[in-house]
Amino acid sequence: MRKMMRKWVCVSGLAGVALLGVAMPAAAEVVTSPVQALKLLVEARVAGDKCGWLDAAKRRELDDYAARAELMAVRRAGAAAAKRAVAEGRRLGNAGCSAEKREKTLAVLHGAREAMRARAGSARSTARRMARRTVQRRTVQQRTVQQRTVQRRTVQQRKPMQQRVARVRSSAREDALLRRYRRLAAAYYNALKCRNRPHGELMGMWREVRDLHLAILRRGEKSALARAKEGARRAGVRRGCRRG
Repeated sequence: MRKMMRKWVCVSGLAGVALLGVAMPAAAEVVTSPVQALKLLVEARVAGDKCGWLDAAKRRELDDYAARAELMAVRRAGAAAAKRAVAEGRRLGNAGCSAEKREKTLAVLHGAREAMRARAGSARSTARRMARRTVQRRTVQQRTVQQRTVQRRTVQQRKPMQQRVARVRSSAREDALLRRYRRLAAAYYNALKCRNRPHGELMGMWREVRDLHLAILRRGEKSALARAKEGARRAGVRRGCRRG
């Protein structure tokens, strides 16, 4: 099986598919474009469903990868190219249930998963660099404050109540930002599930959620962001699909 997977998957040649500011590579063969990644992911999803090779969790995982790949394919190559890739992937996925196709299906899932983890590690490194820069900026600011006059420091010490109020207001703004992120991200995940939004509107939702995602990361709320993202995903998947 490992030999067959090496035949189909080349993780180092994957095409990037971005969501919420984080790049997720799709995987199969030596992928050179989001359109090719989309075709292979759709093929694997259809074949796995048709031939009974995937359980519910793996089907959902491939659905998620394919939806992200479709967004990037539309963005990079246009809606017509993405539509053709989806149609070709469905055609190939329905073409039979051979042992070779089973190995390819599992290899596509494995490659997409591994590439996603690799890109997540890169995102974590970027977040750590941003955090270090923030600490450096704060250190410079603190040194500047220490060089100011004793009178100014004394005035600052006489305003503890104002400082507490400022901290409370800052916390309230952060809470409002997380609430807005959860609401918009849940709507976005629901749109991915239901496929009931035009591509242009879906890309607009993606950009808005991505901007909020990065804003919360800049505030250092990584753990709160992870919880909000997972809660939004579950809420979006549970929510019904609006017709019309």
